[in-house]
Amino acid sequence: MSLPLVAIASAVLGQLAPDLGYVYPPVVPAGAATEVQLGGYDFTPDLEAHSLDAGVTIELTGPAGEFLVPPPPYWFGKKGFSGAFPIPREVPARLTVASVAGPADRSSTGTSCRIARWQVSNASGPSRCAAFLVDAGAIVLEERRRDHPQTLESLPVTVAARLGRIAEVDRYTFTATRDGPVTADLIARRIGSPFNGVIEVRDEDGVVLDDVADTEGRDCELTFGAAAGTSYTVSVFDVDFRGNRAFVYALRITPGPRVLVTRPTSGRRGQSRDVAFIGYGLESGAARLERVTRTVEFPHAAEPEFAYSLETPSGSTSVTLRLDDLDEIVEEETRPDDAPVALPGPIAVNGTIAAVGEEDRHALDMVTGEIWSISVEARVLGSPLDPFVRVLAPDGKELARADDGNGSVDCALELTAAADGRHTIVVGDLSTRVGTPDAIYRLVVRRSRADFSLSMPQRVSFVAGAKASIKVQLARAGGYGGEVAVAVMGLPPAVTAPADLRITEGKKDVAIELTAAEDCATTSAYLRVVGVGQIGDRSVARVALADAEGNLCPRDPATPRVPWLLLARTIVPPLSINVVGRERQRELPRGSTYPAEISIERNEGYDGEISLLMYSKQSRHRQGIRGPIVEVPAGAERVIYPVFLPEWLQTDRTSRMVVAAMAKVVDAQGKDRYVMVKTKSRLTMILEGALLKVVAPDGEIETRPGESFDVAVDVRRRPKFTEEVKLEIAAPDDLDGLFSAAPVVVPANETRAVLRVESMPDPRLHPEQKLTIRGTALQDGKWPAVSETVVTVVFHEPAPRTGSPESGP
Repeated sequence: MSLPLVAIASAVLGQLAPDLGYVYPPVVPAGAATEVQLGGYDFTPDLEAHSLDAGVTIELTGPAGEFLVPPPPYWFGKKGFSGAFPIPREVPARLTVASVAGPADRSSTGTSCRIARWQVSNASGPSRCAAFLVDAGAIVLEERRRDHPQTLESLPVTVAARLGRIAEVDRYTFTATRDGPVTADLIARRIGSPFNGVIEVRDEDGVVLDDVADTEGRDCELTFGAAAGTSYTVSVFDVDFRGNRAFVYALRITPGPRVLVTRPTSGRRGQSRDVAFIGYGLESGAARLERVTRTVEFPHAAEPEFAYSLETPSGSTSVTLRLDDLDEIVEEETRPDDAPVALPGPIAVNGTIAAVGEEDRHALDMVTGEIWSISVEARVLGSPLDPFVRVLAPDGKELARADDGNGSVDCALELTAAADGRHTIVVGDLSTRVGTPDAIYRLVVRRSRADFSLSMPQRVSFVAGAKASIKVQLARAGGYGGEVAVAVMGLPPAVTAPADLRITEGKKDVAIELTAAEDCATTSAYLRVVGVGQIGDRSVARVALADAEGNLCPRDPATPRVPWLLLARTIVPPLSINVVGRERQRELPRGSTYPAEISIERNEGYDGEISLLMYSKQSRHRQGIRGPIVEVPAGAERVIYPVFLPEWLQTDRTSRMVVAAMAKVVDAQGKDRYVMVKTKSRLTMILEGALLKVVAPDGEIETRPGESFDVAVDVRRRPKFTEEVKLEIAAPDDLDGLFSAAPVVVPANETRAVLRVESMPDPRLHPEQKLTIRGTALQDGKWPAVSETVVTVVFHEPAPRTGSPESGP
């Protein structure tokens, strides 16, 4: 009996498949090539990048960089015990976008923005999908100047940025060119960023005009009124003031009207009808909620939606309207209480929920044996409602009920009528987010037609010379009971599948057993699975779809479903590693290096290259504990892995680290590949007082840009730690080159030294900067012990120049 391929890779072989991840910058232009960094976890030198969008190509242009351990400040106290974020490495790459790729992002302002998806693979398996944005409009990259607002020269604009540090607040300022509404839309969770954002708008005096917080994990946007010639500052931060390398986002700032919802939300193809638009600035041009009605011509188009240009006094805006083959009716605002609205047959009803506990009732005549499909849409429309639907028989008994389904709060059911007569469809809400203009739903009632659909996993691993299976599931609709023939398209060379695969009558799935030859190349390929069934006198083909990750808050469950399965060949790890002493706790000084001993067990005959490195996903917050990439000598069975323990680590808790090994192997085609495994146990450390401490008695120094200044430093050591200490400065990344100082070595018998610091005459230094002084000594002549202190340097304005006959004015 063969196992699912993913189970073989993770449970039996034990290798670490790569994971994603983010793209920085997270927004790239359409029709251009952009240099980016691909962030992810457990990357290897043989990494391959894949795009799920035909219009996007990804070219890796360099190796993975260093581990990006978050800098201070860190969470301490109770938050120090929270789950740790993964530690990424970044790979330079070139994204080339031929056109605006991917499905429209209907949840953001405008229609120029699209989501594109990508993933990676190596000899340990495929990763999950990640996402980035493609924008056809103006894009600006954030400037990393900490608390200084970045000026945006014109609107509309999309800012590509990230909240990289704890407590970071990004600020952007612009001057309005006209009176009217301006909308700020934060796109973060839609591209996989695991933070809940806040948008805040202040005027020139610093007064908060408006703010909104994403407390539900759905991203957020706000619209405020701007006055021509007035400057405004838009701030972005996390609701808990967290920061992380993976917290990438796009901020879209757009002047003009903003449509919240339309009634109806959809229209019948080829029909002309009135549509009510509800939003900000639609009638008067002011930033207030208004409603306008326009006659819309719904086109004869096969696409599921089209873009309608709404003209208003404050400008035009593009609104996405959906297309259907049903008539659309809008529920009457006033009607007798509890009186069901009679439905003439298959139809779509656009309704609202005005009060908590309110239920809308709709009457539908059914005939015994008829199969009806009933669904309620809300989230896909941008509504805050969490709908449910019930169907009552003519005698009042409940026949069916549906709540959340298909990865969404929207719901659907299929019902076979058991009696003639009037049935009642009841629509209600579980969210209590009612009474607002956008608290809408769309009830869709259709007669079900015989049909089927297929689903499959999005990523699968396989091993050369082994067998494994891909499970394809069949969903039947409208009473379809026939068999479906299944075929796999795009198999790589030396990988085969049975020629005659069928899901027979009464069955719901089939396991496609793949066979890989021993000499199969270590490579990855996208597959498609196609099912063909007979419906009446027609032969119908359906492509299997897979859930693609990358969007943490999709409105439409169908949007992140893709017709591609990434198949990756993996290699059995030729080694295992473990911690010598297993879970024994070691007492170690803060600010020191722990030379941990790791045992290596190679499989018989394996003598390839091995590297030890940090595992990217630690069990809890590590507060900056880090280790290097260590090359293992040939034949070594025990290796020292140096773990650095920062001086700010808490002494009232244990700290732990998991170490991984990356082994170089050669595949059947003679190509170098790499597989990763991790230790089964953890390095466990209890922290005590530091070996070394450096202190700057003068915590604040005043000077002017371009002038030199002295920093006195006290050096304190443990009595038995009598090593010389090297002092040097570390300027913030964005001020690199604006400070310089020759390192100073403090002999073992001395406790004070002075650093002479040179500053550049650069206005970026004003009004003050934080300068880090770092002291480094060596334990046992080779293991670093490090301490740091921070000095505030206040830079006054340069002194006015005095003129002279020789120097001029």
